[in-house]
Amino acid sequence: MSGIQVHLVGPNGKEVVVTDSGELVVAPLEPSEPVYNLLDVVDTAYNFFRPRPGFHVVITAITLSGNRNVTTQTLTEVYETTASDSITVAKSLFKDDIGKLDRVILTGLHWKVSPGVFLNAKCDDDDVHATIAGYYTPATKDRVTIDD
Repeated sequence: MSGIQVHLVGPNGKEVVVTDSGELVVAPLEPSEPVYNLLDVVDTAYNFFRPRPGFHVVITAITLSGNRNVTTQTLTEVYETTASDSITVAKSLFKDDIGKLDRVILTGLHWKVSPGVFLNAKCDDDDVHATIAGYYTPATKDRVTIDD
């Protein structure tokens, strides 16, 4: 066998798994928790995830759906901010026009939200059904450094 052999063990003693065909088995750190809000008041903040000390959120999916009340299109934004009721955007994560009976489905995401912020959404017309799935993970992790 040629190459470098590596043995990876997590802090809990669990070893990384490699299949017989040489594929590294990877999985999310935690199961995702879906949070639903009906964005039914114009320019109002709807909170999906609150900050937890020492953690950040990883977004795994976003689903937005405009219902029959949407006039033509509604600009809908998912963003980081400093308070659960704030419409002031510190960092925009996703922004798009959602039409009447239109859908945006984003899956397979692995977006890290900054530690210490609220994850909110807002729109400029009613009504948008919004679901954001994600999980909390420690903000700092041990990093492996390989020296030459």
